Amino acid sequence: MPSSLLGHTMKMHLNRYWKCQLIGWLIAATANFLLQLLRPDVNVLEQLLTNLFFIVLGILSTHSLRWCYRKLQVIDMPLLQMGIPIMGLSLLATSAVIFCMFSVISLVMPDGPSLFNINTILGNVVGIYPLMLIWSCLYLGSQYLRRWRQSEVDKLALANALKDAQLNTLIGQINPHFMFNALNNIRALMLEDVPKARDSMTLLAKVLRYGLTAPKQNFVSLQSELDTVNDFVALAKIQYEQRLQWHLDIAVDAQRYQVPPMMIQMLVENAIKHGIATVKHGGELTLHIQLEQQQLLIQVINPGQLKRAPYAEESTQLGLNNISQRLALLFSDEASFRLCETQGCVIAELRIPCIVEEAP
Repeated sequence: MPSSLLGHTMKMHLNRYWKCQLIGWLIAATANFLLQLLRPDVNVLEQLLTNLFFIVLGILSTHSLRWCYRKLQVIDMPLLQMGIPIMGLSLLATSAVIFCMFSVISLVMPDGPSLFNINTILGNVVGIYPLMLIWSCLYLGSQYLRRWRQSEVDKLALANALKDAQLNTLIGQINPHFMFNALNNIRALMLEDVPKARDSMTLLAKVLRYGLTAPKQNFVSLQSELDTVNDFVALAKIQYEQRLQWHLDIAVDAQRYQVPPMMIQMLVENAIKHGIATVKHGGELTLHIQLEQQQLLIQVINPGQLKRAPYAEESTQLGLNNISQRLALLFSDEASFRLCETQGCVIAELRIPCIVEEAP
């Protein structure tokens, strides 16, 4: 926590502490004053001054109690061991209040009856000691509650930090390994069509820039992801030419939602690598996105077989695990991912909750 924020928090706690001190002892003194007014021979002015002095003594004594509890680290003790210091220090504070109050009254009214007798002392102990015990329990209870809340906040912050670290690690695995093929293809293209090669370099730079900036966010706009996917497919077409036919089917009402960065790009990359590339005459690669049952349904459809060869399953394992782990971290069990094969096509299907793009 930054030092400025920590200082502000401590100042707030201190302000709340002194407010509670003043209000608590004011209530106790008011209740005592009202009880004294029930006596027929009561001196109202004397009782008023006595209770005002009682408020001052109460605040000073409990503030001293607070210092003792913090010095002895009572809050860190096991619950059963806290009883002895609480009862002992509360009795000591009670004795200090009674002694100070009786001493001042005796000095102010030297001709009055002596207050230092067993009955008067015990009567005041019975009245003040429970107040000290209640104050101690309230103070230590509030400190325990504050520590527990801070502990929960720290645990949540740690969990979020670990989650972010895991996401960053997973996204870091999505390096555009196609870059080397793209560079080789662009180098070959420069011998045939320099303007097209220059445009391809621009596309490659855009894809790589997106790969560096997008992972800093958990979600990006669907349009941003689609722009990168289109650039990626355009680069792939340099290699596959007419073998790769690209078709987009995006529902209009789905375009205002957000998606995890580079997830659709990874599905398309796998579809090209393990679908189009393995079919002699290539085929049509389709990206279908629509809303279904309050979820965003994303399907990448490519020609081929789900388990065409042993190497296919091994080479895609990292990517599929990556997608599944990212979905679990971001959405828990509210999202799903599956691969299926139907009528000579492989369908990668992704279902995620609808996350509305925030207004700028």
